[in-house]
Amino acid sequence: MAMISTTKGQMDTAALQEREGRIDNENEETSWLEYWLLRESTGCDHHFDPRCQDADGSRPCLKGCGSLLVHRSVHMRLKKPAVFAEGVAAAFK
Repeated sequence: MAMISTTKGQMDTAALQEREGRIDNENEETSWLEYWLLRESTGCDHHFDPRCQDADGSRPCLKGCGSLLVHRSVHMRLKKPAVFAEGVAAAFK
């Protein structure tokens, strides 16, 4: 039994649907892991709006299936230095 912190408190990952995603382009390499609390087994490919959330922080599926995004972990690595970082580094010379 693997437990994870969610917007609903500690939950067993076996009770949730796990979804992964990845972006890899010239500027960034980003990967994420989501856990969804399913309301019904509809085969929905779940999408959420980061601006919309319930009082506890859960994010409802935009497709109306009733499922909730209850955990999302994101890892991002920038491939190019940010313009701001270059300016700060130059100031230390």
